[in-house]
Amino acid sequence: TLSIAFTQMAESSDVLRPDEQEQVAQALEDDAEVLSNTQLEEQLAGRPEAVQDEIIRINTDARPLALQVALLVPAPGGPARVPQLLPHDAPPRPEAGGRRRGGRLRLAAGARPAPGRRMAAGPSTVRTVGPVLVMNAGSTSVKLAVVGDDGEAAAIDDPGEAPAGLAAVGHRIVHGGERYREPLVLDDAAVEALEGLSALAPLHNGPALRIVREARRRFPGVPHVAVFDTAFHATIPEEASTYAVPSSWRELGIRRYGFHGLSVEWATERAASLLGGPPALLVVCHIGGGASATAVRDGRSADTTMGFSPLEGLVMATRAGSLDPDIPLHLILRRRLPAEDVERAVSEESGLLALAGTGDMRAVEAAAEGGEADAARALAVHDHRLAAAVGALAASLGGLDALVFTGGAGEGSARLRAEAARRLAFLGVAIDPGRNREAEPDAEISAAGSRVRTLVVRAREEIVIARAVRRTLVNSPSEGAP
Repeated sequence: TLSIAFTQMAESSDVLRPDEQEQVAQALEDDAEVLSNTQLEEQLAGRPEAVQDEIIRINTDARPLALQVALLVPAPGGPARVPQLLPHDAPPRPEAGGRRRGGRLRLAAGARPAPGRRMAAGPSTVRTVGPVLVMNAGSTSVKLAVVGDDGEAAAIDDPGEAPAGLAAVGHRIVHGGERYREPLVLDDAAVEALEGLSALAPLHNGPALRIVREARRRFPGVPHVAVFDTAFHATIPEEASTYAVPSSWRELGIRRYGFHGLSVEWATERAASLLGGPPALLVVCHIGGGASATAVRDGRSADTTMGFSPLEGLVMATRAGSLDPDIPLHLILRRRLPAEDVERAVSEESGLLALAGTGDMRAVEAAAEGGEADAARALAVHDHRLAAAVGALAASLGGLDALVFTGGAGEGSARLRAEAARRLAFLGVAIDPGRNREAEPDAEISAAGSRVRTLVVRAREEIVIARAVRRTLVNSPSEGAP
């Protein structure tokens, strides 16, 4: 029946005009039961796209949620978007906050979902057993993986390869601002709220939210949950998170947030497993297209190199890292460069790309080995910044017990790790050349007798995301907002 559908109509009123709401209501009122595929196709014909989307979404939510739906997105000029039905196993239950009348549910007075919240239809409407599809949008790539109940992850190349019976779809969102730290069940209002944060991380949040919108169309019958990269850094103390700027700025949310939190969380757990116990004083270096280093004290983030945005800190593939703030001001105010050009340059045209002509660490290393002076200088600048950052983080911790390298270059570049160890020898870092050269994550590469243990850990953000998704749906199936 449509017991779930009419609760979902409350959400439609926030995104559709009154005449469009009427069209959606009429389409669903035409049948006392959930629309079949044929009926649904008839109701979609000739209606505006926004109305089609709502009819599909509401009708799908009215089905047993275990009745998984993979929405077919057609090529331009193709057929209407009609769900394909997969096997189901459970009927829906009446909605919380509403009551049945004549076989349908009407909302109780005042029962309106808030952004990020869904009107729960009882435990059976949320699948907590089954695979989770993880969509991990980074600055240079989108990684897809399916994580099973056993925690094992399998990479896939296309969402169409996802198996039937998905429990949920998890999305990595880089910047949650001050408001969002805990995982957030995504509805239309929640997605709209996150859109307002895109300017904080334009290389990440914008593309990730485009993926969210497409995924919600393609998989409308399962919960979608955002997991935030900033969440792990919520424990950073004020002395590390506060910028020395006017209070009026700080009241606008200007502070250090930190990023790569999902990767750091996993690396911290793996370090504890590999070392036979959690190191008290740990620094995790995530070196990929984006790069950061994080100080972890007793399993909790204590300081990190990225700040208000993912632009601060280390030299990255296309990002400059930390800059004297007068540099962009000088270029904009005195050299009259357009602000948009300066913003694009420090985010997309700087870093290794600006120094060596490519942001690919492997290509830069190969060029340096071939005698190219620009490439050698790029590596020297990169390595200097990395060692200086680790040294500063060790100072903030008051010592260093273990050092972890993760991320594409952190895992793949023996040269990078060896050079970092050489520069950090004064802290007690020493690695075995053979173990470093042959390392396959997860592995220890410490030299015998080294005071600081050094590890190489495979970044497994998808596992952390899937775990957070399951925990969110089990613990609070109807609560998505913080």
